[in-house]
Order: sequence, then structure tokens, then C-alpha cells
Amino acid sequence: MARPRPADAAAQAQYLAALATYQAGTQQLRTRLEQYVQRLWATFPEYRQPQMRRFVDQAVPVVLGAQQRMAAMTAANLAQLRAAANGGPVIPVAVSAKLVSGAAVRAGTAPADVYSRPFHLLWRMLDELPREPGSIEKAITAGAGRAVSLALTDVQLAKQHTAQRVLDKDDHVVGYRRVLEGAHSCALCLVAATQRYHRDALLPMHPACDCSVAPIWDHADPGQTIEAKVRVDGKLTPIADLADVHDRIAERFGADSSAAREIPGATDGHGRILRYRDALITHHHGELGPVLAVRGATFTGPDDL
Repeated sequence: MARPRPADAAAQAQYLAALATYQAGTQQLRTRLEQYVQRLWATFPEYRQPQMRRFVDQAVPVVLGAQQRMAAMTAANLAQLRAAANGGPVIPVAVSAKLVSGAAVRAGTAPADVYSRPFHLLWRMLDELPREPGSIEKAITAGAGRAVSLALTDVQLAKQHTAQRVLDKDDHVVGYRRVLEGAHSCALCLVAATQRYHRDALLPMHPACDCSVAPIWDHADPGQTIEAKVRVDGKLTPIADLADVHDRIAERFGADSSAAREIPGATDGHGRILRYRDALITHHHGELGPVLAVRGATFTGPDDL
């Protein structure tokens, strides 16, 4: 594969257009999956063992299909980004669906076990909640939230693992950057997007994370184009232009972390540099892999993911 050429205005425009198209497609996929899971959960008149089996039987094939679709979109997008950097067409890397979906992306945990968890959460809450009006509804709502979170996490895992397998096939890739998707990316992702990752490091995530990957080829770093930007109304917008970003970061990490490296170009509006990056750490989750967290926060287990 040819060595990437230095980026020019036309290449950057092609690069950003490919990112925008991919982001729109992945967000549409996530929205449809979320809506499906919510509708399926709401169809049950009660939430007992027979309903759990029905939910698993109907949800798992749809989630697996969404994972395979996400994998295909991700492989195609990475080829488009490579083409923008290379100045010519690039054939997408073929990635086996079995390697980036189902149990393969959850350290061997069967999808049937994963999608029974919302019911176990509901049952546990019914045992623990006080017997008062609204308790049942609260447990049902919590179960629905867990089901949606699991599904969105699964499509993100498919994206992660596909990206890593594609990058592994390109000898020119030296690392990657995190690309934020959506105007409401959480504070964890906002800070993580300012860092570079080694090519062998799986993209750290958190429940329902939707970030994607921008490869760094040799000395061609896409950070000059996309670093610390989010997509708003179809356009990549610098973080510094979003008035609420600093409030979201400060709320999560505190107003300042004196030992942290600065976020490039980020100030509080009064000329003071915002410093948060060392507040961010990565835990290794036995089922999901690398998971973003805040330094000092309690790390829990699969039931919280």
C-alpha cells in the first residue's frame, strides 16, 4: 500500500466528508436499534422467565445484524479515510463478521446471557425496592435502560474491534485519534479526544459510547483537521466554539487539575487554560476491554455496563 501523501485542502475536504457521512450513518443505525429495543421491551405485559426468553430470542439477532452493519460501515469508512490521505482508491479490508460481533467482542460471553441481564436487574430491583406506588414502573424503566445500553455498547464494540483489525493490516498506521460523534459527547470522550493512541490499543469506551477512530499514518496526523471537534448539524465544530463544553468538563472533572496537561486551545472564556487530561484513566474490564473512567472513581463490574 502506498505511503500517505501530505494533506492538502482537497484531501482534508474529502477526509471530513467521509467522516460526516460515516457519522450520520452510524448515528442512524444506533437510533434505529435503540428504538427497536425500547419497543420490544414495552410489548411485554409482564416480565417473567417466558418473556425473558422471548426478548433474548428477538433482540439478539437484531443486535448481531446491527453489529455486522456497523463493522461493514467502519471498514468502508477507514478505506475512504485512507484514500483521502493516499490520493487514490483503497479497497476496504475484509473483516469476518464472526470476529467483530456477539461473544467475540465480549470476551466469550454469549449474547443470550448478555440480554438476560435487563430482566435480572428488574427482578433484583423488585426484591430490593420498598413496596410503594411506582416501584414496579421504576424497575421496568431501569430494565429498559439497561437493554438499550447493552445494545448500543455492542454496536460500539463492533466498531472498536473492526477498526483495530483494519489498522492492524496497514503497516503505515502508527496510531490513531478519537473522533467525537454528536454535539453531546460526554466529558470523558471530550478529554480522550485530545490524546493520541498507539495502533495496538483498542479504543477505550464507556457504556453507550459512540466515538470512532481516525488513523495516523506515518507523519500524517489527522489531528490537524479533526482534533477536539464535534459534529453539530452535520459539521465538525471546534470544541472551543461550543459554549457548554467547558461546563460539562468542569462538572465531571472539577474546575482544574493542576497536574494535567492542557487541552489544546481550550480556555474557560477568561483566558485561563483548562487542565483536565490527567483526570482521565483507563480500566481494563474483563468482558469489554479498555473502559474510560475518572481517576478515583469506583470501578464496578458487568452489571454496571
